[in-house]
Amino acid sequence: MGNKQFCINVASRILFSPIPTSATISAFTLTSFQLFSLFSFPGKYAMRDLVNRLPGGNGPSVLSDETMAAICCALHEVTSKNMEKAKALANSGGIKKLVNITKGRGDRSSLKVVKAAAQVLNTLWQYRDLRSIYKKDGCNQNHFITPVSTLEQD
Repeated sequence: MGNKQFCINVASRILFSPIPTSATISAFTLTSFQLFSLFSFPGKYAMRDLVNRLPGGNGPSVLSDETMAAICCALHEVTSKNMEKAKALANSGGIKKLVNITKGRGDRSSLKVVKAAAQVLNTLWQYRDLRSIYKKDGCNQNHFITPVSTLEQD
């Protein structure tokens, strides 16, 4: 089985499993090359499915912190190397979901999840060419840059 097929199989198990197990999530810890392969082939569909798994989507209403952190890490990995993937994340409603996660610290998400979501948002803000898209969606720099003091544990 090639890398691309392996990635698709693992991602499918996570995306379509009602409650992913720790073993499944561990299997989703893929290398950069594998994640790039995964998102190069199914492209916008994989991005949409991952974004839908975040709270507020069509997926399960309650996800474990491990699952949400794994999703955020996968989103960070693919968007940090590819502006088109960052644009696809923005177009699939991912920014608002990530902002909601960072603002819900302590209420709904653990510090680990909030930090992972904040890292994705910070990476997205680095793409200056996409800022006009963000602004059309009603977002500004404050949505993307989370102060360190907010991320410190009480």
